[in-house]
Amino acid sequence: MAICVTDALTWIAGRGLVGEVLVVDNASTDRSATAARIAGARVISEPRVGYGRALRSGAVNARGRVVIFADADNTYGLGDLDAFYDPIATERSCDVVIGNRLGTARVHGAMSLMHLWGNRGLSALTRAAIGTSVTDVHCGLRSTTPSAMLAVSPHSTGMEYATEMIIQAHRTGLRIGEHPVVLGPVATGRRSHLRPFRDGVRHLRRITRHAIWR
Repeated sequence: MAICVTDALTWIAGRGLVGEVLVVDNASTDRSATAARIAGARVISEPRVGYGRALRSGAVNARGRVVIFADADNTYGLGDLDAFYDPIATERSCDVVIGNRLGTARVHGAMSLMHLWGNRGLSALTRAAIGTSVTDVHCGLRSTTPSAMLAVSPHSTGMEYATEMIIQAHRTGLRIGEHPVVLGPVATGRRSHLRPFRDGVRHLRRITRHAIWR
């Protein structure tokens, strides 16, 4: 947790930006919230468990004109976020930028075969059912603006929030960009909250609910 905060703050300072790192404490039972606060993050509490609830709380409480979402388990390198900031803030070519883990090298052990092919399959189904061209619908590293989030307004409470955000962004006509990212293993001492079968079913339900062929 602390290294993620430090890397992100270092990038903000290096770009000469005025910004903050906001950490959502989603009913954690360890000392991660304390570690984040010591490292310089602003920490807010979301007592209701769920990935979607955590991201929604973060979006509502964010103060910046560009919001970059990232998992705080050190699986993404947060020391260089230019590709997630510039297309929105300076180039103004995108409303949403999402990472693509499926076309890049992955650190050994970072993604199981079930996780990899589940992502490939569900992302392909999303493209076919919704009409979006996004390669990796579930990537946890993505950026947007508060106004775009207000227009999209996902309601999901779990991991399927990632899918609904992209579906709604596409439906709303937002410009979605992609950038390749390398996925690393979960930081030592932390465990993934992903439940491949359960979460896969929830993603599938969200996709079929919004499918264009209905």
